[in-house]
Amino acid sequence: MNQEKHNSNEPDWETLRKDFPTLDGHTYLALANKAPLPRQVEAAMREWMADIYNNAGEVSFSMDPVEQTRKTVARVFGAPSHTIALIKNTSEGIALSIIKNGVETNEINAGDKAELVTNQTPFYGESGGQIGDIG
Repeated sequence: MNQEKHNSNEPDWETLRKDFPTLDGHTYLALANKAPLPRQVEAAMREWMADIYNNAGEVSFSMDPVEQTRKTVARVFGAPSHTIALIKNTSEGIALSIIKNGVETNEINAGDKAELVTNQTPFYGESGGQIGDIG
């Protein structure tokens, strides 16, 4: 990074934007569960998959990086590592029931109106949801 051109107290937004090829032709608006990925993430994903293909996931499926991350986060926050929980940022809900016309069913077809009952959801039902929450 060119320090003459860049004030070190602020991020170099121009350089950061170059890491997100999607932003070359699009404006990103936060969608909570979708986001453009920087090139570094693409490279990490390729490395992860290469380990799976070439080494049966010896590194990719190891818990060592998770534990190292936990220790790093704990150090940053000044907390014991056993008190740090690393969780995904998306829901892994299970469909408990499908209701169509007020009756529980195991089948719905395209165009049917139905309700899906899950044990958890990424939707914001208590605040009216979002446009993308239908489908």
